Amino acid sequence: MALKWEMVDPDLYRPTKESAKYLTRVPLKVGDENIPYSSATISGFVFSAEAMISLGFGTFVQSNLEVGVLFHVLEVAAYKNVVKVVDQNKSEIRLEQTGVGFRVALAVSNIDFDLAVNVGQVAAAAEIKNANVNIDVKVYGAALEQLGFLKKLTQLQKFDSNYLQLVSTSAANLTKYLAKNGDNISPDTMKISPLAVPNQSPFNSSYSIDEGINSIWYGRSLEEALKWASTEPRRWEKVDALTVEATYRSFGILSDIQKPSERQRDDAYQALVAGDFY
Repeated sequence: MALKWEMVDPDLYRPTKESAKYLTRVPLKVGDENIPYSSATISGFVFSAEAMISLGFGTFVQSNLEVGVLFHVLEVAAYKNVVKVVDQNKSEIRLEQTGVGFRVALAVSNIDFDLAVNVGQVAAAAEIKNANVNIDVKVYGAALEQLGFLKKLTQLQKFDSNYLQLVSTSAANLTKYLAKNGDNISPDTMKISPLAVPNQSPFNSSYSIDEGINSIWYGRSLEEALKWASTEPRRWEKVDALTVEATYRSFGILSDIQKPSERQRDDAYQALVAGDFY
């Protein structure tokens, strides 16, 4: 099951009080767990006005609404190497990924549409005044906006090839900074991945997470775990297969027939001993 990640604004995105009770402490390993953050990467997106507002750029959008405007977001982010699994409501589980970095919002107008979809061509057109580009920047991660290279980025209002180069340089500087200071930086929730779970209740979710962790501790593959659970009708009626699958994925077990490693079994045991997985 491929994960589809959606960008969110940390100030606008909040799990419900109900979901917060079911926040699992079991991480999904997506990198070297000994490294606090991944290297900062640059990603580019074209968004609708509605999507921009959901990312916290509402005031920016309102001041740039005009015929033919196109909104871009350049994201430079370093993400934590673990992902939280959240029971959001009765029909959905959400994976949350936290990170630090910044997003540059661009409102592009007065330019040929074929050029407007490419940020590099937008920068070139802006240099010779063949495009209008307005900028807004949001920084994520406590106190990061006070860093010199990010402060400069937030203060500039002219978008051109030099600004793009500054974005690239800032990504490299952010990676270097986090390598030394990552343990002291509090990340923000920047991405979510919803997983549909039909007819799920909070009880079934918690029970199914527990079932998945126990099966990992016993060394069963996902296929074996579901087969074993189905042999007992009273247990099976409480188990949601998609929740068990999400639990396995949260331990980095990506194949249905993959057996848990000794490290994964130990992680499951520690979660059971701690009793903090729901």
